[in-house]
Amino acid sequence: MSTSINRLIQILFLIGALSLFLNAETFTRILNPERFSPSMSDFFLKLPYLLLLAGALIGWNFNKSQVTFINLALAAGYFIAVEAVGKSDLFRNRLLFEPFFACLTVLLCLNILVFFLGRERGILTRAGIVKLLLLVSGFGGFLCLFLGSQETILNFLKEYPVFSQKAIWLNTNLIATAVTIFTALTLIVLQIRTQNPTGRFLSFTVVLLFLALNFDKPWAGGKICLYRTALIFSINALTMLFCLYFLTWGRVFSDQLTGLLNRRALDEALQKLSGEYSVCMLDIDFFKSFNDTFGHQAGDEVLKFVAESVKNCGFGTGYRYGGEEFVIVTPGQGITDVVNEAEALRRKIESGSLMLTQVKNPKYYGKRVSLTVSIGISQSTDFSSEPDEVLQSADAALYRAKKKGRNRVEMEKRKVRR
Repeated sequence: MSTSINRLIQILFLIGALSLFLNAETFTRILNPERFSPSMSDFFLKLPYLLLLAGALIGWNFNKSQVTFINLALAAGYFIAVEAVGKSDLFRNRLLFEPFFACLTVLLCLNILVFFLGRERGILTRAGIVKLLLLVSGFGGFLCLFLGSQETILNFLKEYPVFSQKAIWLNTNLIATAVTIFTALTLIVLQIRTQNPTGRFLSFTVVLLFLALNFDKPWAGGKICLYRTALIFSINALTMLFCLYFLTWGRVFSDQLTGLLNRRALDEALQKLSGEYSVCMLDIDFFKSFNDTFGHQAGDEVLKFVAESVKNCGFGTGYRYGGEEFVIVTPGQGITDVVNEAEALRRKIESGSLMLTQVKNPKYYGKRVSLTVSIGISQSTDFSSEPDEVLQSADAALYRAKKKGRNRVEMEKRKVRR
């Protein structure tokens, strides 16, 4: 799944959720509690549990403890907001409504940040059990605090009114607003720096949590608020399921080192090709000698450097074929359409330089190196339209390029009758 499709789906989720949330009249018309039977009403309010627990189990199965714990934290937050509040006399004093849900928002934001920043160390491990205990003790302690210390909390808010002040531009608790904004921005920045797509999904989740808990305040505005809160948590659960799918898809079809699509993805893409198309095979010159001189970690830096150029080549889809070889597939275009683009890619890599930061010998640290690549191009023809044959032709053209001195582009020599 491409990044653009991933972002589009997230945007559609967000627009749909916000439109239903902010337009209460439309929401009420679509999900009118009066039209729900008791069994249907109960199912709708339990739906977030089913989706969140499903996401937690799937995350466990795929060794994504990060997502599993976040789903459990969301389930705990939903339980406190809907079940625990509704079945207790917590709000004899309605002045506690706002600070309660503001604190719950802050607690959820902190849990999401902590679990996102934590390493993937499994669930039934020492680290996993510690995280689980922290989750249970955190939410349990929060609930016990509000159940048993209401007068103390009210006195605290009177003494320190800053904790109950509202953000004028949103008319919600100032602390909850600030923490939500900070958490969302932090997740986005971390996602950009670490290339972990989970951060983008979680920033979306945090915004919806803030809306559900600080605008609706379940039980404060009638049963419709419960339904809207249930819908928001269900959307968050679906978002996390989609995140798991995206992460799993990335593991199967992406090369972990370079971020390009891998050989498996290339094989599937080739089988779908028909008509006119071209294949470029690219190889880094003298890569083995480079590894022997600077070390394999420096070689990994080179692979990432070249992969970035391949990814942004602008004339086809790049794949890591294996080792130091890359493939660019261009549907609908022949050799004459892509040869100039391939030459421009070769020159771009040749003119660039890479500063080494991972070397086996410290004396090479910070050294700038230049690279060259050889490229072979082939296309489907009346004589050879099978993808495997076209790929072999590109490989043969690449071999000629290396035999003629490297750092050049060679095309297949067969006559094209199109």
